[in-house]
Amino acid sequence: MKYKSFQKFSIVEVSQRLDIQPQQLARHLGHSTGIPSRLRFDEADVEKIYVEMGLKTWWEPNIQYAVQDENPNRRLIREFATRMLNNGLTQPQRSDTLLRGIGGQKKALLRTFLNELVKLGVLFSQGSISSVNLRLEPNNKIVLEQIASDIRYPPSILALWEG
Repeated sequence: MKYKSFQKFSIVEVSQRLDIQPQQLARHLGHSTGIPSRLRFDEADVEKIYVEMGLKTWWEPNIQYAVQDENPNRRLIREFATRMLNNGLTQPQRSDTLLRGIGGQKKALLRTFLNELVKLGVLFSQGSISSVNLRLEPNNKIVLEQIASDIRYPPSILALWEG
């Protein structure tokens, strides 16, 4: 998470680099150190905010898949299910963290997948001061395990790649 630059960044630029909304950044600053009189941030400030907000990046620009599948959408969903299982999710995590680092159609697909998991009761959603947090429901962990292992899919999940 190093940025090689000597310029100062605006609140919008910092939020783009951190893949969060500007209002989330402003809210964090207001609750932690107070909004600075000059809204310009250097590289050290960006790094500090990343740590303070508990941000993590789950996806690198070139996705390295642990899961093999001939259907690219199913492979992405199975990879995501595997990552959720491997990262625990027994404690609430920021929902934006789960999607940080991925963009475009892939991000849209995974956001829909997350919404379906919440509807199915696999994930529990709860709001916090800075974001929406998700946590894996222990009694429904088996659903995520079956998706990751390509054993069984709920119909609403199956529809994500079958249309």
